[in-house]
Amino acid sequence: IQSEEDCAKRAREVLAGAQTADGCEETAIAKILSSAYQLCMRYGLADFEIFDLVLAFVQHHVQYVVDEESESIGKVDEYFRFASETLYDGEGDCDCKSVLAYRLFDKLGVDVDLVTVKSGKASYNNHVAIVLRNKPTATIPLPPGFVEIAPGKGVYCEPTGQGFKPGDIPKGVDVNSLVVMS
Repeated sequence: IQSEEDCAKRAREVLAGAQTADGCEETAIAKILSSAYQLCMRYGLADFEIFDLVLAFVQHHVQYVVDEESESIGKVDEYFRFASETLYDGEGDCDCKSVLAYRLFDKLGVDVDLVTVKSGKASYNNHVAIVLRNKPTATIPLPPGFVEIAPGKGVYCEPTGQGFKPGDIPKGVDVNSLVVMS
């Protein structure tokens, strides 16, 4: 990916989902969400707790590997994987994990955006995450207890690292630099 414009174009492509004849990406996403819903039912969790489960799935079941070190994509400088590629490879960097999280939350009917932010001491937006917002047609509405970045700005979700809940902002992430890509 050569420029911000190329990056945004690729992001839109992968957010649309892999268009395969067998629908494997849609099937995988539906199975993950079905499993999360079943866990909620089995353990008597509130419907909204599916958000924690979905985010934890991405954090824990996809190993964080930067593109330059990923054998499965040929150690390229930058590559946005489709959600199905991330699931198949079992690894990805922040943009790959964020695309997977985006597709899962989108399938739940949540208003979700793929965003970039500054992280660490970078002078440019060098990290990708997602932001959730309530939507009238959502299968499960966001609970009022989720902490928004600012009123009406949505709930930041960190797909990398582990243990971050919706609304948690990791140290070093500058949410004031947030730019919506989707």
